[in-house]
Amino acid sequence: MEIIRETPVNAVIDAHGALGVVASLKAMELAIEKGKANTIGIVGLHHCGHAGRMGDYPIRAAAEGMIGIVLLNGGGRLMHPFGGSARRLPPNPIAISVPRKNGEPLLLDMTLTVVAGGKVNLKAAREEEMPEGWMIDPSGQPVFDPKALQNKPHSSAIMPLGGFQFGHKGFGLGL
Repeated sequence: MEIIRETPVNAVIDAHGALGVVASLKAMELAIEKGKANTIGIVGLHHCGHAGRMGDYPIRAAAEGMIGIVLLNGGGRLMHPFGGSARRLPPNPIAISVPRKNGEPLLLDMTLTVVAGGKVNLKAAREEEMPEGWMIDPSGQPVFDPKALQNKPHSSAIMPLGGFQFGHKGFGLGL
């Protein structure tokens, strides 16, 4: 991993294909270090593998008395636009953690789709059907077979957060 740009309050790390979990921990450690020294610390990370559960990173900042925010813009195009059916955006997970005076930090860990891609993959591995509202096919019809996400890259798409009725919210946040 290499820091390719840095100021006292921010940095950009090129992970050079490192494991996402390792690279993300390093990025959060650097953000915390910069935050302690300068009130704010922002670190961008690119060229890394899958980072796992996003909530694992901002909670580290909260443990140090800081607000931690992790935004991910990457992965495959899995989400369709509201009213459409073709994949256009990644699920763009968000995780935010805030320290509390008494008790464990608050943590929000979410994706901008109705379900995380990993949950679809888990259903496929277990050979289980998905509930209605998770995915649609190119004609906008519900998809129940989770393997449809894997077998034909552009044949099915995950619904944006809010689903059929309010998916404009998840899609809008994803923009």
